[in-house]
Amino acid sequence: MSNSFGGRDWALDTAFSTALTDRFFVARMQWEPTTSGHTLTVKDKNGNVKWQSTALAAVSVTGPEVWENPDPRLNYFDGFDLDTIEGGTLRVNLV
Repeated sequence: MSNSFGGRDWALDTAFSTALTDRFFVARMQWEPTTSGHTLTVKDKNGNVKWQSTALAAVSVTGPEVWENPDPRLNYFDGFDLDTIEGGTLRVNLV
């Protein structure tokens, strides 16, 4: 699979950085890792880490890793950079 952008729902499986510099309002991210020990790092365009996780096991064993934004309108992303994804799929839901 390659990265897929369906309007407000993205499915990413390879490193990706937006060419846009706009603010992104992310409501939720769900990572479905394939192997324990894999890592995920999401940053903004300024290098600020927004979410970092290490998989304890494959999604079939533990379920997905989930990040939920408590207030997407205030806690925005200034650009979007999927810096590291060692395996699996990151699903991003925009507001």
